[in-house]
Amino acid sequence: MLTRLTQVLVKAETTNGTWNAPENTGGILAYEVVATPAFEMFKRDPMHSDLSRYQSLTGKQTASITFKTEVRGDGASVDPPDNIQVLLLACKMAVSGSTIIPKSTSDTTISIQVEEDGIHKQFKGCGGNVRLTGTAGEPMFFEFTFMGTIHDIAAGTLTTLSGIPTTVPPILISASFSTNVGSSQSHLINTIEFDLQNEVVMSPDINTSTGVKAAKIVGREPVGSFDPEYNTTYDWLDAIISNTQGTLSLTLGSSQYNNIRITCPQIRFLAMDPMDRDGIRALTVPFEMNRSSGNDEIVLDWSDLLTVNTYDSITIATEDTVGTPAP
Repeated sequence: MLTRLTQVLVKAETTNGTWNAPENTGGILAYEVVATPAFEMFKRDPMHSDLSRYQSLTGKQTASITFKTEVRGDGASVDPPDNIQVLLLACKMAVSGSTIIPKSTSDTTISIQVEEDGIHKQFKGCGGNVRLTGTAGEPMFFEFTFMGTIHDIAAGTLTTLSGIPTTVPPILISASFSTNVGSSQSHLINTIEFDLQNEVVMSPDINTSTGVKAAKIVGREPVGSFDPEYNTTYDWLDAIISNTQGTLSLTLGSSQYNNIRITCPQIRFLAMDPMDRDGIRALTVPFEMNRSSGNDEIVLDWSDLLTVNTYDSITIATEDTVGTPAP
């Protein structure tokens, strides 16, 4: 069995925690796939006349599924790519036109089938967290960590997938990055990260064969970071100790239907940790992503960004507005 012969298929569940078999159109171009079943063991340790152990009992059965996939456009429209939508909605986000934004009510769960060259690992009731990471000269990635419960693990052949994306992801070059925390400033950066930091728990259920029903996201503490070269014209110390907030924007890609804008309406810097980048003095700058009006601490926008205006150091498409978050 070869590790590279691995596929990930997903499908939204009609009822949270009820297996909904992914179809051949549900494939994800996934990197670094790891699917790990987990079994809680009840240790039987009654007092007795000797020290020999008793057999443990299998209790709750859960799983962790991690992988990453490229950030790209649909290639044919301003809609977020279909299977990316499925994954992001399972991270407690909602679609609003051409944008995807966080939400605070109700959970959407997905069924995930990980095919490992002869083995099908099937998980249901999956919900999780997403990080967006980028390095100069490489594609950006959505990095997903899902929790779920085990549906089945059995022999199976690799599915012949249909409709796998052919759009080549944009590279993190010729991008537009800006922030106006304290003052508008250009920064030379190599890496950037956005992390929703969802708090994911499994909902116990004595009526199920695995002891759990489905994942629930009960909180989030979104943060990010970037690594600018040290700029003496910018007062990093004042921005931190004065609790200054501002906006952040990153626009990736310049081809029609293959670009994305990531905006954060209220961030604040948390630290200015020194680092050495190939002999260049730089900083690691973590930041909070905070609410403006609520459910808006990060906005992922796939609308056509080829015609833009500039306002407050953020690249903004002329035709777009963010609507009310879906329930």
